[in-house]
Amino acid sequence: MKFDHRVFSFWRERKKLTLEDVGKAVGVSKQTVQKWESGNVTPRKGKIKAIAELFGISVYDISDLPPEPEILNRSAQLEAALKDPMFELVLRSWDVLTAGSKGELIEFMQKKLEEQQREKKA
Repeated sequence: MKFDHRVFSFWRERKKLTLEDVGKAVGVSKQTVQKWESGNVTPRKGKIKAIAELFGISVYDISDLPPEPEILNRSAQLEAALKDPMFELVLRSWDVLTAGSKGELIEFMQKKLEEQQREKKA
């Protein structure tokens, strides 16, 4: 199983959480969180789920765990959004983006999808 420690680090810093804060929230020591963030240790599946919940993201955003039902729904919405030429450009550039840029882009896309959902409901 793969765990993207750079994306983990981005979200931890973005949420302004210390290593200790994350450890307490998911039931591990500060040292364990430090090992996750450095990429020396990969969290277990249950811990990845707890981390994702803490950060308000999906396990799919920080690992290669299989898509969960909410991800499948988001994927369908994302596919529709990706028909926009701007998103096509982003996809072609994805490999050269930094972890921080990817996280910011994911947040932007989530907000854009939420706006589209609100517009559909209205």
